[in-house]
Amino acid sequence: MTTSPRSGEHRLAKAKRVRPRRDFQAMEERRMRAAEMFAAGAISQADIGRNIGVSHQTVSDWHSVWRRG
Repeated sequence: MTTSPRSGEHRLAKAKRVRPRRDFQAMEERRMRAAEMFAAGAISQADIGRNIGVSHQTVSDWHSVWRRG
């Protein structure tokens, strides 16, 4: 027995996966914590990334923006 394109099985197989919404507030809080650490100047970017839970490349990008104001 074959399923027609209009059957429920076919629709489930073709359904798009919904991505969870990003938590923009939490992301902003991480950036602000990193900025405070940049201002303190006593910790490396890699350590900031580990403390905040983001990659060192992300911290590097944030630091570039922070330096420019």
